[in-house]
Amino acid sequence: MKSPTPPSNEALRLDALRHLNILDTSKEERFDRLTRLAQQMFATKFALISFIDTNRQWVKSCSGDEWSETIPRDLSFCGHTIFNGLCCLNRWN
Repeated sequence: MKSPTPPSNEALRLDALRHLNILDTSKEERFDRLTRLAQQMFATKFALISFIDTNRQWVKSCSGDEWSETIPRDLSFCGHTIFNGLCCLNRWN
């Protein structure tokens, strides 16, 4: 997979992410409910909520298949999605 080039608004995006104070926090049931709901609604093997930091994708919540909590950004497909204004659903089932 080709490593994505950071978007032009990368500094602003990272500032907004850090302002949330969500990175490296504990699991929370409210996020786990959302991932379970998404997995059920879209009939997928897994669903996750993750955040793209400077060099990594950090997984806040995962339902279904287990994922590493941290994935290098250049290996993450989510690292590519932040460049698009569209949301794509890929069904991996």
